[in-house]
Amino acid sequence: MSGELQNPWPATHASVDVIAGQCGFLAILKTIHHVRGGGLVLNPGGWKYQARALPKSLWSLLHNNLSDAPVILITAIMLADYLGFAELADM
Repeated sequence: MSGELQNPWPATHASVDVIAGQCGFLAILKTIHHVRGGGLVLNPGGWKYQARALPKSLWSLLHNNLSDAPVILITAIMLADYLGFAELADM
């Protein structure tokens, strides 16, 4: 048994964590781009507008992050296929 198959779970978790971190970082950049580009309008003004800006920006960030979820899932499935589903099931 090769070294990478001795304990495949840490490799699986580490790679999926890295991909999830990259997707989260790109979601933040995409949200900032939307705010600066005018796609997400956060109206300056009184306290009512400022109170609505936080949920609106968090909703946009969540939407951008969840749009990357298929990438994380496909990466995890491809890695599990590479390591072998049987090896992962035996652990």
